[in-house]
Amino acid sequence: MAVRSSQTPWCVFHFPTMEVRYRMSGPLRHYQPRRRSESEVYRDRNCVEIITKEDCVFWLRQRLLRYGANVRVLEPDWLSKIFLAELRQAYKNYSELEESQ
Repeated sequence: MAVRSSQTPWCVFHFPTMEVRYRMSGPLRHYQPRRRSESEVYRDRNCVEIITKEDCVFWLRQRLLRYGANVRVLEPDWLSKIFLAELRQAYKNYSELEESQ
């Protein structure tokens, strides 16, 4: 008889999710939600706002940071502060280059 080390069924995962609202503008204002977790909540000629349910901050961060100045996290506030800190550090990294010229 096999002894199981855990009663957790490893083939099923139920990760907690969080709701994130972000705005895309500039060339990304025409963005159309294409992930199951995304839905459009507002659009005008300048921007589109998306709400998404995410289970991993890391992958959301990776995805949104690549959009640069054309995306802004609106909610939750704690996540927008993480993005602000990340962008400040990126600016600091490049401002050192500017100072050396």
